[in-house]
Amino acid sequence: MFVPSVDLLSLIIRTTLVFVALLAGLRILHRDAGQMSPTDLLVIIFVGDIAVFAMDVEANSVTEAVVMLGTVFTANYLLDWLASRFPWAHRLLHAPPLPLIRNGVVQRKNLRRELMTIDDLRSQLREHGVEDFGNVKKCFLEPDGKISVVTDEPGGSASES
Repeated sequence: MFVPSVDLLSLIIRTTLVFVALLAGLRILHRDAGQMSPTDLLVIIFVGDIAVFAMDVEANSVTEAVVMLGTVFTANYLLDWLASRFPWAHRLLHAPPLPLIRNGVVQRKNLRRELMTIDDLRSQLREHGVEDFGNVKKCFLEPDGKISVVTDEPGGSASES
């Protein structure tokens, strides 16, 4: 039960390759789930899948699941560490904020890209106490799915929701 049925280095490499491939796919799709980053979502998916593998009666070794979990958590930590230390890694792993309004002008192309309607944007602005697009200096869809708004009002209030 505790003796691996496969080479552990092979298992680490296979797990890492699948993790990186899924992360790359999520990054290319540029879709965030609520406030989770693609990396967070990927870790949740992997951990769930590995847990199923570990609980499978036909699985030959619990050690393999532990090694896979350790590999996913280590890869996640290393990616976070890289992103916190190197700007190129941060840009690679985190989508930049997407401008939705610039100087009162709605960026309709970006709204379409994110499948947002003008009504969706108006609703988000109302949550920030903004009634008119013309009062917005900048509005961004942040990588975590929040909207940030900078208004033309004195002090240029910035907020997130």
